[in-house]
Amino acid sequence: MKVVARVTVVLLLLLALIVVGCVGVEWRMFKIPDLPYSYDALEPMIDKETMTIHHTKHHQAYATKVNEVLSELNLTTTETTDEIHSQYLLENWEAIIPNLNLEGNKQTKLKNNLGGYDNHCRFWKMLRTSTPNNRPQPGTELSDLITSRFGSFEAFQTQFKDAALNVFGSGWTWLVSNSTRHLNIISTYNQVSPLVHRSYPLLGIDLWEHAYYLQYQNRRAEYIDSFWAVANWHYAQQQLSSTPQSHTVDLHPDR
Repeated sequence: MKVVARVTVVLLLLLALIVVGCVGVEWRMFKIPDLPYSYDALEPMIDKETMTIHHTKHHQAYATKVNEVLSELNLTTTETTDEIHSQYLLENWEAIIPNLNLEGNKQTKLKNNLGGYDNHCRFWKMLRTSTPNNRPQPGTELSDLITSRFGSFEAFQTQFKDAALNVFGSGWTWLVSNSTRHLNIISTYNQVSPLVHRSYPLLGIDLWEHAYYLQYQNRRAEYIDSFWAVANWHYAQQQLSSTPQSHTVDLHPDR
């Protein structure tokens, strides 16, 4: 009964979204959210200058470029700083895009920058102040699933680092879950979102050079090693717990 009720709620939500807006979606103007900590809060693992530029310049650029395309189509209504909206659009991209009167290059611009906007909204929450011996809380679902899936937390770290080092050029490496709580490590290139593959990001590392080059230059391996001290495992556990069959995610567990 719970599954049937959950599916019914999802279908009603999708139906409501279909009837809103000229192409079936309520498009909103995107704004970047404030960081949940100060720009220097992640030092010495990630320096203040990198965080400032990354947030105010690069993340802002993705939001600006999404809004440029939407403004041309006169589709925007209210503003949002919430990735719930971008998540829906990315998950349902193949169904939405045929209804947009966009040339191929504009479609690509919208998809790439929407992915960049959403990826960074999540990335800021996937980080926290540096903590020694930082790892998932023992006994939590996430800790148990990591051990079951990868053999141990250390084995998971090794596989994650290997995947991140093998990203050629720019991209991301993610720990993701699907709706059956199956964990996997995946990499996406440029600003492709895991959501387009119906994979739900629990934790991820930005491998674009703007995320680390001021501090680490070409030492990507050192940047990855430093990432573990600021990984927000509480957020990852919350995301795992909120990844139901209905494909909805609790993006604000502290509210």
